[in-house]
Amino acid sequence: MAVSAASFSASGSVSAFTIGTYDPSQQVYVTYAEEAPREIASCSGTVSTTKTETDVNARILLCDAQGSVTGGRLFPGTILVAGEIVIQELIGPP
Repeated sequence: MAVSAASFSASGSVSAFTIGTYDPSQQVYVTYAEEAPREIASCSGTVSTTKTETDVNARILLCDAQGSVTGGRLFPGTILVAGEIVIQELIGPP
């Protein structure tokens, strides 16, 4: 049986990332990409599916070796090098 909705949390590290924040004046996400090692301080999100597509909505906080933190919505282009993901299926009407 396929999972149609879920929530998840993740931990680990990345070697590159693309994150973004929503700009309400432009009504778009403004993204930022970097190739640099970062520890995942926090990452959580949701997964939803329809008959034609799957949507993943994730927010992430990343920290560097000096403890500086950056975060936002997670976008394609992020490379996970080590990690664990816990997925919780959501049951009930969409």
